[in-house]
Amino acid sequence: MSSSSSTIRVAIIGGGLAGATLLRGLLRYPHLGVDMYESRPAFREEGPGLAFTTSALSVLAAIDPELEQCLDRAGAVLTSSELRSASGPHTGRNIEVNGLGVASRKIVGRQAFLTEMLHGVPPRMMHPGTRITSVTELSPGQGLLLVFADGSQKKYDIVVGADGTHGFTRQLVLGADESVVKPHSTGFWSLPIKVPLQRAQQAMGTRYIDPCNPRQIGWIGDGTGMIHNLLDNGTAVEIVVYGNMDDAMEEDGPAGPSWAKLFTPDEFQEMFASNQLPVCQGMVDVSDFIPPQLNCKVPTHVP
Repeated sequence: MSSSSSTIRVAIIGGGLAGATLLRGLLRYPHLGVDMYESRPAFREEGPGLAFTTSALSVLAAIDPELEQCLDRAGAVLTSSELRSASGPHTGRNIEVNGLGVASRKIVGRQAFLTEMLHGVPPRMMHPGTRITSVTELSPGQGLLLVFADGSQKKYDIVVGADGTHGFTRQLVLGADESVVKPHSTGFWSLPIKVPLQRAQQAMGTRYIDPCNPRQIGWIGDGTGMIHNLLDNGTAVEIVVYGNMDDAMEEDGPAGPSWAKLFTPDEFQEMFASNQLPVCQGMVDVSDFIPPQLNCKVPTHVP
């Protein structure tokens, strides 16, 4: 980082996709000195793949014109979208939704995209395995002081929190009120997995999984949802299954919210029993080969 007094010093707390996207955008401005901090030992991003519409791609280009190239290097697949019924009297039928399926989108794996975004970023700007213990606003015009777990300190003019719902900066923004700061699960969960193309086709068939006709297909069942699409330049298939729970998951543990739940294979199969289409049962069978850890997908907080 430049030592010039004209340099605006920016700290980004959180090294996931949000932090990395901001870092890439700020790197275009030489008067900014940027550091990105991540408490985990490596920069990681978990969860289902990301779908970028034409509008979203325009936003990426405005942030950094090279980000679409990062998408392509990360194996993004240009895909159309459709929605179908997985159970009931209209099983298998296409569900017409205005705007869905007309425009294509690029779908990419989160970790692959993050890795490509950070490729070529000067190592001196990236600080994995660095935990921040406090952020203090100094006297007017003097910036903010970051204190790290090893006792070191550093001053910045701007600090941006990009460490997510469970991150350190949530309390800095929302205050100390526990009822506001504490995230609450909505009870929805998701299980994303990625399998080789051949394995997915063996379990689910080839009708809906065709690298020559890439599609993201969502299947709506009785209280459940299932999505599959291609990743990694069409060599892998991502499967994401969704459901909800009646019990309040945030009360599961004495230490706070429980953001993951394990189901037995029998319980998992029972949830999707009404989805009798072979492609849907194939998704269940592929998902069932690992212990299903179901993660809450849409946490929120009580205002």
